[in-house]
Amino acid sequence: MLNHCGAKCGISLPSGLSIVTFAHEGRAEREYSLPRQLWNNNILFTNAAIGHGDGHWEHIVKIGHALCAIRNARTPYILICDAKDVAVQSLEGIVERLAMTGLGVLYNATSSRWVDEEIETMRDEEKMGNYKFLNAGVCIGRKDALFDFYGAVYEELRVDRYGDFSEQAYVRKAFDSRQDYVGIDHGRKLFQVVSHSAYYTTRLSFENDAIIIW
Repeated sequence: MLNHCGAKCGISLPSGLSIVTFAHEGRAEREYSLPRQLWNNNILFTNAAIGHGDGHWEHIVKIGHALCAIRNARTPYILICDAKDVAVQSLEGIVERLAMTGLGVLYNATSSRWVDEEIETMRDEEKMGNYKFLNAGVCIGRKDALFDFYGAVYEELRVDRYGDFSEQAYVRKAFDSRQDYVGIDHGRKLFQVVSHSAYYTTRLSFENDAIIIW
């Protein structure tokens, strides 16, 4: 059970999995919910924003930082998460649940589309229910598949179709033609989205152990 983003809750890191996050150096790592939780549970992680400096932070810079972190990872599986609005209920069985999908990369699903533009054509959209849109803030994958996919995202960024406000559009554009190995957790088997207020005012428990995003 996860009681608070800074509380110890007995989570552990499965063998073969590493965690990459982005705690910008303008703030201390422990000011972010996910790094604080990982520190409190003695779980090592890669802060891919280290070295960016204290200058202006744009979400699109995460693409290049993620690609470097994936390349340098020493595990066959990698969990990539935002730092400030993510917490872990449990990591037990998360790699096995990814394997059951048959996909190389799986993203968190959300019920609203951002940016609100037609970018990708969803396969089997009618079967996905309300949670059918990709959220670039959290994903898990095999190292080889993630490296291939983030390389494609980086190439989309070089084309610069969508400006520099968010990496979300570039991830969705690369996803459009790679749905054979990149998917969305529309069934919320690995990732759960809750409101900010619900996270802080309720005692969360889900049928499936999950990464929680608010």
